[in-house]
Amino acid sequence: MRRHGGWTGTCAPGPGTSWPGGRSCGWGRGPGGPLDRSGIYQLVVRRGRECGVLLYPHRFRHHFCQAWLDRGGAGGDLMELAGWSTPQMITVYGGTARGARARRSCDRIMSS
Repeated sequence: MRRHGGWTGTCAPGPGTSWPGGRSCGWGRGPGGPLDRSGIYQLVVRRGRECGVLLYPHRFRHHFCQAWLDRGGAGGDLMELAGWSTPQMITVYGGTARGARARRSCDRIMSS
């Protein structure tokens, strides 16, 4: 990864150059400074759209929580990792895949 005067990433312009229209490549620091929450959100949504996927940053959190629970991770540990103070959030984030997890558990237990 190259680094040029505050720009990071492999798509950064060389010293003394700028992006056409004064725009950044969408990663790291650009002419407007570091990415803020809105910039990150827009970047993820745009990249998802370019790939034909409905994507937004919060979806990564849901995916992590569902994967954690699917792989047998403890709910209390997930609460700690996610920074939740109530166990109800486990239901909110893990609820969408609850049925699939129950069927896999049943298959595992009944096939033993």
